[in-house]
Amino acid sequence: MELKLTNEEVEAIKYYKEKGFTNINQLLITDSRADIEFLNDEKNEGLYINYDESSVVNYIEIIKLLYSAMLKTYLSKEKKESCKFIKNSTITEIEKYKNEPYIDGFLFANIDKDINEEIDSDTLNNIKMCINVDENIPYMKLNEVLNDKSRDVLISLFTKVKEISEGSEINLNNKTIRVYTLKLEKQDLQDMTDSDKTALYNYIISNSDLVSTTLSNTVRLEKENISNYESIRELEKQISDMELEINRKEMGRDYSESAKNADDSDLKELKEKLEVFKVHSANIFDNIKSNNKFITNWKKNITVYLMAECYEIENDIKEQIKKANISKEEEFQNFARIKKENLATETFENILKEVKAECQDNTIVVNTLLNDINRLITRQQNFAKIAGNLGASYSALNNAFKMKSQAEELQNLIDTIKLKVKSLEEEKNTTLSSRKLLDISDVNDQIGILMNYLNNPKTSIAKSRMNRFDEMIVVEENELKRDIAKAILDIRGEAELKKLKDDTQIIESKGPLKRFIGIFTGQNKMDAFMLEQIEVRQNSIKKTLAKKLRLDYNYSVHELMAEIKMFIRDNEDDELVEEDISELRGFEKEISKNFVIIESKVQDIIDEKENKNLPVDSKITKNELIEIETYRFLNKYGYDIADKQEPEEILYVDTTANEIAKIVEYINTSKVLD
Repeated sequence: MELKLTNEEVEAIKYYKEKGFTNINQLLITDSRADIEFLNDEKNEGLYINYDESSVVNYIEIIKLLYSAMLKTYLSKEKKESCKFIKNSTITEIEKYKNEPYIDGFLFANIDKDINEEIDSDTLNNIKMCINVDENIPYMKLNEVLNDKSRDVLISLFTKVKEISEGSEINLNNKTIRVYTLKLEKQDLQDMTDSDKTALYNYIISNSDLVSTTLSNTVRLEKENISNYESIRELEKQISDMELEINRKEMGRDYSESAKNADDSDLKELKEKLEVFKVHSANIFDNIKSNNKFITNWKKNITVYLMAECYEIENDIKEQIKKANISKEEEFQNFARIKKENLATETFENILKEVKAECQDNTIVVNTLLNDINRLITRQQNFAKIAGNLGASYSALNNAFKMKSQAEELQNLIDTIKLKVKSLEEEKNTTLSSRKLLDISDVNDQIGILMNYLNNPKTSIAKSRMNRFDEMIVVEENELKRDIAKAILDIRGEAELKKLKDDTQIIESKGPLKRFIGIFTGQNKMDAFMLEQIEVRQNSIKKTLAKKLRLDYNYSVHELMAEIKMFIRDNEDDELVEEDISELRGFEKEISKNFVIIESKVQDIIDEKENKNLPVDSKITKNELIEIETYRFLNKYGYDIADKQEPEEILYVDTTANEIAKIVEYINTSKVLD
């Protein structure tokens, strides 16, 4: 079901293509050094970057409109498949994608043609890039939207380089072209609460003018530093030449003491001048470094915000398509009824033509179904590999191989129906053949309706608003995250229990003398209270470890990373848990390798959990302070503090294979193949 683009979305596409792509693409690059390099590049003389408040507000709105338009045009397609596009490139761009796999901006390319037809005088540095996108990455052919003759294609933001080739050479018309192949996959978008999103947006906008000013100052400082370095090199050369000259004079007999003192004085003056330049250069470098850190952090927050916005846009559009499909199903039922009545009055040739078209439609749908199942299997295998590397206990929730077996049987039956139609085409008794073809047409329509239901979500896990196989992948990924969360929790919890047991032994192993002294100092009472608090911590940790983690919880890799980083930082000097820390470092490395991690978001979670700004009344007692520390510890690491009624877990049941089997059963019982 095609969704119509709004006027605002079409205007956003025009703006991006005609004049907005430079500023918008730069905004989406998180490293501020890319902005500095762009502004200092002589090829970009006359171009500028706007990060003032009004510009940033406009750019963010355009990015959202572009993504919305792209999803409408792509997700509305009946058949989604991997594609290849071509674009001019440079070695610098190729190296960037080798070192930085995450592409946060849009990619502008051309509709796929033979690579030899793409070689032209505009090829930059004789470099071409073939971009292979899988079926999950949205893209938009601009000629379909703008009705122009361009072959421009806009590929979605937030992609990831899965693989990049070393490049092969093509010789054409005495010109050697190096061709690189870039395989992309979609990044996982991030969900965020409305309040967090609003706060992040306000931070971005309120700091935009300052960022714009800071960027201008940094460009100026870069130029000043280049000039400063030239002065330093010139002074170092002068000093070196003067030192050589003084050494030469000292070897002669006519070098008077007064002349030497004058030369030494000049040399000292040059060295002092050099030191001033070096200090100034160091100060400039520190300012540039500080400015870059501020701008980069600001741009990273834009990435986090836009990921959340795109996540919401994607869900909203999938919901629109879902509603449109429901309406479409009702229309289809009515259409099928009317078509059946009308088809019965047609000639044999027209009936045959219509039934062949129905068979082809069902073939396309079942092929799409198999592609979706294979995509699910690939993701499950990838999740199993990640879990295996971590020692987590992931097990697929959806029986994709059973689905595949049933879908292949369905595909065989649809192929058999096509063969049956072909045999009826050759029958001489067209009256009898027409009746059989009408029966097949009725079955074809019902197959189409039943298969269309497979696009609907199976259940409302996490209030899902996506199609069935997208939902399956989300649920499978959440199951992986749940298993990773459980493994991390077990390591942390057991390590904390070891530490608490050790603390208990230290207190209980105090000798008689210390206990006797403790009667007078009050230390014995303090020790008794400490043992009580240790028991509180132990019970809370044990209770948490005994719980089964729920599937209907949105497990955040950023929260998992925050827990790992906090635990490592809190315990890295403790030999008692050295092995546990080593295990968690392995988790940290594997999670970073397989998920999109925004460090600023991890740090925000750490700051919130550690309650850095929470004041403590200086008048409280030591016991009260220990109680507060216990509460903070339990809250920080998510250990159960009090008994509470847990809501009943939503069970996830895989029914897809059975639904496909029912379609197979329907065909077998319809007797159209007899």
